[in-house]
Amino acid sequence: MQQAPGTLAPVVHRVIVSVPPEAADRVLTARIGEWWPLEGHGVFGVGASVGFRAGAIVETSPSGEESVWGTVMDHVPGRWLEATWHPGGAPAGATRLSVRLASVPVATADGMVEGTEVRLEHSGWERRDDAPEARADYERGWPGVLERFALFAARSA
Repeated sequence: MQQAPGTLAPVVHRVIVSVPPEAADRVLTARIGEWWPLEGHGVFGVGASVGFRAGAIVETSPSGEESVWGTVMDHVPGRWLEATWHPGGAPAGATRLSVRLASVPVATADGMVEGTEVRLEHSGWERRDDAPEARADYERGWPGVLERFALFAARSA
């Protein structure tokens, strides 16, 4: 598919998680506050918390201040999550996250298990004034975030 002139290509990253899609989804959503690296990828930093609440992704500072990161547009547990994305920014400049979960076989020390391919696509850069810089930052940032997610899921799901 060819992109429209003046738009930036989506950032796309994949990670394989050694748990089934339903478990991967629970870690991704219900347990996001346990694995998300707020110290480097948050509005308020160390001591803050993040979670899904009333259809939004919300970070809360230690003093109770809140920053809405985005709004959940669609979520089918174990299959996909679609959300707007604007941590620390205005909703008018929101980009779009699409996370797809697909069952895949994964080899472990104990044999083959049902795992999950997590495919994250981050698009909509044209809505941001700093589009090229923001896209480059997320291109560099998402792999570490997804790796942290995968490690946490493998240990705790």
